Amino acid sequence: MKWFLISFPIFFPIFNQSKKMRFYLIVFLGLWLVACQSEGKRKSLIKRKRPPAMINYQVMYSDLGKEISFPLWFNDTLVARQRICRIVRSIYPRIEGVTQVDTTSMVPREQWEYYFREDGSISRVSHRRFFDDQVISRFDFAYPKVKNTDLYRAVLKDSMVRFGAGDFMPSYDDNEEDLYHVYTLIEKADKYTVYRNSETGNYLFLLRDKKLKNPLEIDRLLSPTPKDKIIVGDLPSPTKIYRVENKVIERDVQKFSYHRGAILRIEKQDYPFRSERSFLYNLPGFCTGYIDSVFSDEKYLTRIKTRFLLNKMNVPNTVLHQKQNPNNVGGFVYVENFQYELYP
Repeated sequence: MKWFLISFPIFFPIFNQSKKMRFYLIVFLGLWLVACQSEGKRKSLIKRKRPPAMINYQVMYSDLGKEISFPLWFNDTLVARQRICRIVRSIYPRIEGVTQVDTTSMVPREQWEYYFREDGSISRVSHRRFFDDQVISRFDFAYPKVKNTDLYRAVLKDSMVRFGAGDFMPSYDDNEEDLYHVYTLIEKADKYTVYRNSETGNYLFLLRDKKLKNPLEIDRLLSPTPKDKIIVGDLPSPTKIYRVENKVIERDVQKFSYHRGAILRIEKQDYPFRSERSFLYNLPGFCTGYIDSVFSDEKYLTRIKTRFLLNKMNVPNTVLHQKQNPNNVGGFVYVENFQYELYP
């Protein structure tokens, strides 16, 4: 269009020609403008396809990471393609008032180890906590090879090894969220599946039918208590997680938003605060981190910026979490390291 405006004076002599010539010229310009507009529309319809991610970030970096019976932290297909046999995730203590952390001489605060079969399926998970260079607690979970319904995996009972001082062990009282969720499959119906927490006896309801939104209908079908959890949508990419109170009031609500199959945002409401985790991507479409923002009555309070330092497999080797706020007060940074071991 700019070219047309610049070149328009060139056509003035032609307009002085015969009516027939002017007619042909107008028809030509009209067809040219239509072609340009159509080309612009075609270009606007082209959508960049996001590459699949080896780490399911909506699981790894959300409360879904506690769901041991749904070990969906990683994409099985990509794990098998890279021939990964073990991933070690080390999380180090946060340090106040620094911008960089050297972990070479530090003991991690906690460490996760994920073991995989050659087909990419997860075979075992180990979680250790450290204090003063000593392991204070350890949990081990192993899985059979066969997958169950809804990506649910039964945990082998003999594999659930736990030890540690009582003060450091997970608490299951009413005021503190438990650290691990191991479930038993209770019922599978067309619209939902019911699981029971092996530790607490509370229920997890997985609603596959996204149209099932009416709280009274949900209460009639499931009769959830305030301690039960409801997950809406397919795993590992749900759209909503919540609990209910007085049958119809939703609480502890988390909402998941996606864009072309990739996690875009996780929102959590904890009145009077609202937190929002926004995921960041580079031009090729790989996740490079996320930003946690906290609001109160829509007023911005503070945020933590997390950066993924990616390797050749486009997964993080190092994860940097750094607090940021308007006054630069109380800033801290803490680090995670990922190590990937391959089959020979």
